[in-house]
Amino acid sequence: MPNFFHLEGQNFAFNIDRVDYFIRSQEEPKEEGLIKYLITFYSNEIKVGIWEYDSAEARDNQFLNLVTKKFQSSATKDPHIFKGQVPVF
Repeated sequence: MPNFFHLEGQNFAFNIDRVDYFIRSQEEPKEEGLIKYLITFYSNEIKVGIWEYDSAEARDNQFLNLVTKKFQSSATKDPHIFKGQVPVF
């Protein structure tokens, strides 16, 4: 069974079959002075994907969907849930 731990803020980390996964909601500047709204995916500390959105609202809605819809039922049953800090990669 997967182990999940939800971190305060807009980060979510979890472990499935001894593989660590981490998703981070972030913003980066574009060349035109605009902002890129991103969800970045990591697997065992290696960046494996980036989803880019046109607005913070779209990005935040997808981030919440990933965390609450896909992981909520398993996470609430798992006794290993805790809040804490994630090391910086």
